Amino acid sequence: MATRHLVLGTAGIRRSSRFLVFPVVVIAFTAVNPQDVTGRQNPSLSDLLQRSASYLDEFDAKFSAVISQESYKQTETRLEGQPAQPRTFSRQTKSQILFVNGGDGTLLCFRDVFEVDGKGLPDHVERFARLLASAPGDSVGAGSLASQISSESARYNLGGISRNFNIPTMALAFLRRADQERSKFHDDGPQRKGDTAETHMVSFAEKQRPTLVRDADNHDVPATGRFWIEASGRVDRTELSLETEAGVRATVTVEYGPQPKLDVLVPLSMHEQYEQSIVDKIEAHAEYSGFVVPNVTVDLSGFKEGADRKGRGRGAAIHKLLKEP
Repeated sequence: MATRHLVLGTAGIRRSSRFLVFPVVVIAFTAVNPQDVTGRQNPSLSDLLQRSASYLDEFDAKFSAVISQESYKQTETRLEGQPAQPRTFSRQTKSQILFVNGGDGTLLCFRDVFEVDGKGLPDHVERFARLLASAPGDSVGAGSLASQISSESARYNLGGISRNFNIPTMALAFLRRADQERSKFHDDGPQRKGDTAETHMVSFAEKQRPTLVRDADNHDVPATGRFWIEASGRVDRTELSLETEAGVRATVTVEYGPQPKLDVLVPLSMHEQYEQSIVDKIEAHAEYSGFVVPNVTVDLSGFKEGADRKGRGRGAAIHKLLKEP
């Protein structure tokens, strides 16, 4: 199966509720097959995969053209000097994250950094608003601005381990209906999240080649990970793990939760760990809030053109885990 086109580039990103009052309440009792109840409470692995795929169809439809605020802290520890001693560096950024449904089962994501270590950056006023408001057919203008936002945001990643898949929804790519066949899944049993949510832990190992994530030399980087899935198919947590042939290891964990303005669980936090032997280690944590759904019509051609300019075509190395020299 050909790898689909996605935009991830350290860009990642990133309705008022109505209350109806019914004057009459009718309670009806319907006979329920006990096997149906058991199947819902204790679904098989096949059921979980099918339900989660259906849930992600709904997620992709509702979680589109959504803007959120991201508070992102990175800490790097690396060995320097003779004799080698550990040194620690940190960076705090604030960004807007834009999520856009690519229309073909992919989620395009952009991160626009507007503050670094407490200092505001110039020319970052309402750039996503201008991007979303691009006139239909103006793919050149929208694509240029989307590419510019992605390129600029990559500058603020700490460390020599470069990454462009660090967006909160990345792991969901392996659970979507069209891509489930590329991995082997295993039901690891019931797991309780906090004091209330009952979930099933489903682990996976990517088997299909080429892999979704590639290294700097275009080598396969097979992914492994875990999903915490409710019996209904909703995804509460994801964990994505990667390791390159050069020994770069990465783990990205994302927690999902309810958000009043949307009818699906949204990413609330993302925790990242990167390691290159004992020389370079990076830990990062992001918090997401202030989700907004702009009342606009999005012209996707501009976003996709911006992605193409970054050199990611269908079937190419679209997600990369890089180790810079």
